[in-house]
Amino acid sequence: MDKPAYQHATESIRLDSKRYELLRERHFLRTPVPLWLFITGLLIISAVSAGFSILPRFLAPKPDFAIYVSPSSAIVRPEPSLNSLSFSDLNASGALVNVKSLNGFAGVVSLSVYSPSGVQGKLEESTILLGSDAALFSLNATTIVRVAATTLGNYSVTLLATSGSLSHSATLGVASQDLKVQINPTSLSIVQGSSTTSMIAVSRLNGFTGNLSLTARPLFTEPSPQYYPREEVNASLSTTSLLISSSSSSSVALEIKAGDFARPGNYNFSIVAISGKFSTNQRVSVSVTLSPELAPVPMGYSFNSGTNATVVLRNQGPAAIQISSYTVTDSAGDTSFACLVPFEGALLLCYGLVIVDSGSTGTINVLTNPVCDGCGVHGNPFSYMTGQSYTVTLTTTRQNTFSLTITR
Repeated sequence: MDKPAYQHATESIRLDSKRYELLRERHFLRTPVPLWLFITGLLIISAVSAGFSILPRFLAPKPDFAIYVSPSSAIVRPEPSLNSLSFSDLNASGALVNVKSLNGFAGVVSLSVYSPSGVQGKLEESTILLGSDAALFSLNATTIVRVAATTLGNYSVTLLATSGSLSHSATLGVASQDLKVQINPTSLSIVQGSSTTSMIAVSRLNGFTGNLSLTARPLFTEPSPQYYPREEVNASLSTTSLLISSSSSSSVALEIKAGDFARPGNYNFSIVAISGKFSTNQRVSVSVTLSPELAPVPMGYSFNSGTNATVVLRNQGPAAIQISSYTVTDSAGDTSFACLVPFEGALLLCYGLVIVDSGSTGTINVLTNPVCDGCGVHGNPFSYMTGQSYTVTLTTTRQNTFSLTITR
């Protein structure tokens, strides 16, 4: 018997409901999402996505710069006062100031120096420009800082670099050191043929170290050695090099020597001490006076021929003597004379100069018939005769005369 139509419809609805439940389970069907919840989800997803794109910008390092000096320390020598030229003289020192771009920084950096009392710093440039190249390749821009001091001591000079809200600093250590050179005495007096000594004391101040060279320079025109070296006044040092280290002071002897025939007068020497860029210059004055010239003592004589006699003399004076001429006279008053000179170019005019050193002996040949342009005979020519006595008169370069008698 056929079912009624309404039963068929009810069974169809039940079957479709089961199929729907089965499809929900298989395809994970859910209840429809409310609109407000859907919109909220979209906003959250957009915010998270934007955060991931913006966050690296907050985490990345900001553009900046750095400043440093090289070398980080400097040595200067104090001066009584400072002016614009003080920063470029040998007593000052300098260092290279480097400003480096970091993280793409580009812009103008202002520089300034802060110095404590006793030392001053000066920049060659007060502003530095870090351009696009410096920003791209992290390059440096440089300038120079010069420092000078008025007092001894150890100081810190601060270099400040600013650009907008950015500020950085670097420190330059400055050691103000010096050398102290004392000469005692600085005024001396000596006689010809003698020497005297002055002491040079070298002290280091505030830890100065280094090699010191010393020289003694004459501040006068020296006679030519080819003319006569014994006319010189010279200075010599016990050492010309010192290592200045931990010892507080060192001493050097300065010897001044005047030649036997040095011209009387005042002589000045410059004592120069140099260590690197440090130098000192002090003057020593020397007064040279004549030495006493004592009469030479005859030690003997001999006759070489009838016209040539040799006389031996001893000098007991403090300096050498120079015999510049002689005469020999016989009993009748006839006189032979000859001149003596120190340099060879004039030997045709005269004979060679005779020098007798202090405390030594020397000889002189006395001729009765000398042959030179400055020689001659007053009266009649004569010879040394047996049994006859002759008077020999010697004249020095100071025009002092000494006489002695020889007998054949």
